[in-house]
Amino acid sequence: MQAKFTRSILFSLFFLLTVSNVYSQRVEIDRIFFKNAKVHVQYKLHDDKKDRSYQIQLYGSKDNYISPLKETTGDVGVEIYAGDSKEIIWDPFAEYGDDFNEEIALEIRGRVYIPFVKLDDFNYTSLKRGKLYDLTWTGGSSSNILNIELYKGDNKVALFSNIANVGEYDLIIPKDVQPGKGYRLRISDKSNKDDIVFSDEFKVKRKYPLALQIGAGAVVAGGIYFLITQLGGDEAGPANNDIEGAPQTPQSED
Repeated sequence: MQAKFTRSILFSLFFLLTVSNVYSQRVEIDRIFFKNAKVHVQYKLHDDKKDRSYQIQLYGSKDNYISPLKETTGDVGVEIYAGDSKEIIWDPFAEYGDDFNEEIALEIRGRVYIPFVKLDDFNYTSLKRGKLYDLTWTGGSSSNILNIELYKGDNKVALFSNIANVGEYDLIIPKDVQPGKGYRLRISDKSNKDDIVFSDEFKVKRKYPLALQIGAGAVVAGGIYFLITQLGGDEAGPANNDIEGAPQTPQSED
């Protein structure tokens, strides 16, 4: 399947920069190759202003370049900065199905990235599961309906949908989210796929340390053991004789 696909594909690469000064920004396609049934597009992005970021998307001719390809990873999406070693990896079979075998042209499009909303003071290094956090932002239109998603790397793990753009939201990380590093929030406009903002990365932690949870469990288990021992003793004889350190009942001298 991979061999058939590599013989039939047709590449037509084009890069469009919608910026005010076309002379200070440019792209160079270095190499295109297949590896593990995926298309790798390596490119260089040049800009005199190193702190300026771009929104980069890969498009295909199958839908006449209407919507960006979804099954892409690497240097694609928002906040892509200038550099000489950029790479987009596209999975055509995940995009179109295992039997995909067509000629297709690819097009890279980019524009200067301007966030449609701005997070206010989101400087958390960690968030605890089950705890409420006041998430605030500015910008956008009051008519915007937002989606807030929790990502770990490139994987979405939680969705908070249909949020009115009122500038604030009570965020609670679900209790079933695995603790760890590399999490971030993705805020997007539900009606405009190009309007995306990411938070800085943070850790997800348990609301209570694991040691305290284990300690609480041990106390409960001890109480259950004590109760069962007492109940068992009532059937077999005096329970307090079976429990080490329990006070002894005085015996009748009759």
